[in-house]
Formats: sequence, structure tokens, C-alpha cells
Amino acid sequence: MFTWTKDSINWYKQAAEYTKYDQEIYQEIEPFIEETDTVCDIACGLGFISMQLAKKAKSVTAIDISAQALQLLQKNIERQSITNMEVITSDIADLPAKPQWDVTVMSFFKQSDDAMLQLLDMSKKRAILVLSNGSKTNFWPNNSRPSKQGNADRLIQELKAKGIQINSIERDLDFGQPFHSFDEAIQFMKHYAPNNLPENLEDHLRAHLVPMEENAFGYRYYLPHIKKIVIVIADK
Repeated sequence: MFTWTKDSINWYKQAAEYTKYDQEIYQEIEPFIEETDTVCDIACGLGFISMQLAKKAKSVTAIDISAQALQLLQKNIERQSITNMEVITSDIADLPAKPQWDVTVMSFFKQSDDAMLQLLDMSKKRAILVLSNGSKTNFWPNNSRPSKQGNADRLIQELKAKGIQINSIERDLDFGQPFHSFDEAIQFMKHYAPNNLPENLEDHLRAHLVPMEENAFGYRYYLPHIKKIVIVIADK
């Protein structure tokens, strides 16, 4: 199971703020949210999508098992003076299976029909599942950290077979990683694939890193990564 650390939080924050990845996901979700809706973002992580949802929804409940991730979210809520959000530390398994929110959202956590059914059990109107469906680019060395293979088509067919009304949206989004230095890029690779890195890691990075022009963030290198995502919307 993925565990947030100080480094992984910082890297995700850098990537999210630089690429606007979560904002682009929200733009696809937004038409399915009403201003009168109560929304729950389950397994919200650092809550970048949660804060986007709060721009439109009546209220947003952001739930994650990681207290460390939610500490950053709470700081961002206070800094941005967001008044319609509640943050809860909880495992999804501990949430009661009864309709509590108009819309439930889950991103990149569980990719199964059971996960969607669980979301629907907690929804009054609809559930939205954001799935990783593979990558168009892969900067990892061979056999170190292969990109996830997409299973969205299979999941959609399984849900339809159960009589669930489905809409789906496919997008290719850039969620690359910016770095302040070459050494930071090395630490990033070692953090996420510590046991399978080649001896020529520096050469590998030089072949994939894109030098950046001077910018307000102070980043010097960018590691491009185009992710394929599918957003599955199920109505009750």
C-alpha cells in the first residue's frame, strides 16, 4: 500500500502545482457536480481535487487514512480560507455503507467494480471513479517500476453487466515531475524504485530530463510523464 512520506508529499505537491493535473481532472468532473451537492472525496491524499470540488459543491468531505497528508490539506484549507470543507482521517473500510453524500469521488486508489459499488452505496445520486489507464510515456528504467496497465475497459463492461448506468471520459494528461536540481531527480528515482535501478542511472536521467528555462518556481529540470486516465461516472 502506498504510504505518504515527507519526500513523496513534496514531490507530489511540486508536480500538482506545476502541471495543474488535478485542475484538469476537476474540469472533467465539474459538470457532474451541482452547487447544492454534498460531495465526499474518498482516499483524497493531499486533497488537491477536494479543494477544486469545494469551489462548486455545497460542501466537501475529504477522507484519507494518512494523517500526514491531511495535515497539509488542512493547512491549505486555512491558507485559502475555504469554509465548506471537512477533513476526516479514516480507512475506507470503516465508512458505513449507506447514502451519506450526494456524490462520492475516488481517484487512483481502488480500480475495481467493487470499489464503484462501494461508492454508490455511500451516494445519493452518483459516484465518480478516476482511474489510471496506463501511460503514454514511461521514464522508469526497464523492470524498475513499470507503468500500470489499463483496465478501465474491463471495469466499465463489468459495471454495465450489473445494470449500472455508466458514462466515461478518457484523457491524456501531463503529470511530469519538476526538480530543483539533478541530485533531486536522482533521489526521486531512488525513492520510488530503490531496488531495481541500473548502474547508469545518471545517464538514464540525462536522456529523459528536459532542462527548464528560468521560472518562478526555481525548477531546473522536468521529467515528462503523460498519464492515460479514465473517469467513470455511475448514476444511481
